[in-house]
Amino acid sequence: MADEPLKKGFFARINEALYETVETDGKDEALETEDAGGGETTAGVNSPVGDQSIGDSAGLADRVRADIAGRGQALAQFLALATSFAEIIPEESGRYRAALKALEKTGNVTRKEVLRAANDQLRALGAQREVFAGTVSRKRDELKTRGSGADAIRARIAELQQNIGRLQEEEQGILRDVALEEGKIKAAEEGFSSLLSTMETEIKASQEKIEKYIPG
Repeated sequence: MADEPLKKGFFARINEALYETVETDGKDEALETEDAGGGETTAGVNSPVGDQSIGDSAGLADRVRADIAGRGQALAQFLALATSFAEIIPEESGRYRAALKALEKTGNVTRKEVLRAANDQLRALGAQREVFAGTVSRKRDELKTRGSGADAIRARIAELQQNIGRLQEEEQGILRDVALEEGKIKAAEEGFSSLLSTMETEIKASQEKIEKYIPG
């Protein structure tokens, strides 16, 4: 493979730097206290946060981590190298110094670049926080709009309930009127039937008397 010599050379230089650092036996160089905040502002944030993913905590966390990791390669390299020294350098401070020495030796990454990468990631986190807050605010505004729709429906239901109550009263009034009129009709029917029966009885009685008293 064409990249093999390059890979071997890189790891060989790291190995040399590592053993050179270990052999100092406590003569570690003090890290400079230069300000790493001078790095340029992180480029525009392509937020992994979306309306559909806001409730997907696990997936969102993975996407945010991937986005942040992509903005601090120097820090990622440094931490990975420091972790790889865990078995041969017990002290964390020693591992950090060894990792930085190795990266500086290879000319790959400097202390300032590592700190700038960390600072870039912090700025990216801040930007992600703002984006997420904006998404949450927008979702809450949408919920408020939907909630106002529910309020309108509730008011309409109350209005309909009032109308139903009024209509029920009208219904009861009509039923009372119908019952009253039905009573009147029944009374008139019974009275009329009684009248006819009485008249029929009277007419038949007269008929019988005529036939009896005046033979044909």
